[in-house]
Amino acid sequence: VFGEPLFITAHVRNVGIEPLSIYHQNSPTYECGVRSPFVVLISKDSKKWERWSDQLRPRIKTPPVKLASGKELTSSFVILFSRAHGFAFEQSGDFWVSVKVIATDGSAIQAEPIPITVSRPTGDSLKAWDILRSKKFKQKYGELIQAPWQVKLGVDDIKQCDDIIMDYPQSIQADYLALYLGRWDRE
Repeated sequence: VFGEPLFITAHVRNVGIEPLSIYHQNSPTYECGVRSPFVVLISKDSKKWERWSDQLRPRIKTPPVKLASGKELTSSFVILFSRAHGFAFEQSGDFWVSVKVIATDGSAIQAEPIPITVSRPTGDSLKAWDILRSKKFKQKYGELIQAPWQVKLGVDDIKQCDDIIMDYPQSIQADYLALYLGRWDRE
């Protein structure tokens, strides 16, 4: 649904005999702010892929990850918002999502694509989404869900969050806003 993050857990296992060196990528693949080597790819047709990056963290140069034979690397991350492209899924329809890693020898290992269907929100979720996307708060909401440890909300922004939580309590957005604001006790 629009405005709802997609949670992904990706794994790469070295099934070869030799160690595998893979590059860190500057993509949204951060587990609690830690960089990982996975690149997220999104497609409307499973043929033409676009690299997706939230661009919410600074680019930093890091050494490649060395993965010993038989070892596995796992990372969990969220796909929702990019400063460069806005929301990853801002329209309804069928999409394909994949991840890949790039080895230091230039080869790429891409996971089998997974089909997803993004639906238009309904009810409270649609009303909350219309408010969020019609205001300058849209980018803050995206950043808030994508990288909450980096977002500082002002008094007006917190009021906007509280209004959505109170006025549209059944919305997907209200759940995430309540989580961010620490409103765990809401019914």
